[in-house]
Amino acid sequence: MAPEWGVITGYGEHGRVFYCRTYFDKDFWNENQDYLESDFWPFLIMHFGEKKARPSDLDNLRASLHTLLQSFEAEYSSGYFQGAQAYERLIAGLRNDGLWDQGNSKDEIHRRLAVNDYLLLNLIDARRCAAEYLSAHVSLLRGEKADLLTEMASLYRGMAEKLGAFRCKLKASDGESLRYNAIDTKVSPRFLKEQASLLESMLQVERAIAGMARQILV
Repeated sequence: MAPEWGVITGYGEHGRVFYCRTYFDKDFWNENQDYLESDFWPFLIMHFGEKKARPSDLDNLRASLHTLLQSFEAEYSSGYFQGAQAYERLIAGLRNDGLWDQGNSKDEIHRRLAVNDYLLLNLIDARRCAAEYLSAHVSLLRGEKADLLTEMASLYRGMAEKLGAFRCKLKASDGESLRYNAIDTKVSPRFLKEQASLLESMLQVERAIAGMARQILV
């Protein structure tokens, strides 16, 4: 049973179900660490931001596609590269032998490998979720635009599968075991160039997806 307190992060069934994130999630998580569903209507709700009329599902889909384009084309900000630039920087870092050779301490290399694994996990999860979300909303569109959304979902699903398969190969390799943030994995610099090539192909897919989103929004 989910706790009665927490942050409402989303909803399902047209608002009949709230999805929550709480301080006590670990006591209730399933194996997929899904968001918890609120068991009761909240006795107190605090809304962050300007209050507006509830958007329609189609409005939400269009807003999501706008966000996709904005994030993919975003410039460097507050110390972070974003979107396509983030891909390019990560690929360049994976191919920069100076970051991984014996001139670096073992701790530095392990920290970079842990960050890299964290980025892989986020790429996999975000694209898996994008595929599910877009697939669930194809019925809101018609004709060519529905076909484009279906193709976007399929491409995202394929990306998640390829990235997931690559990470599974890393974990099954003879690399050194590493644990961070309760995540157990294995790390080895010998797969860095292969990952760079994989991400290069993923970036091309992302560019195609962005193009499809623009066509839908016309």
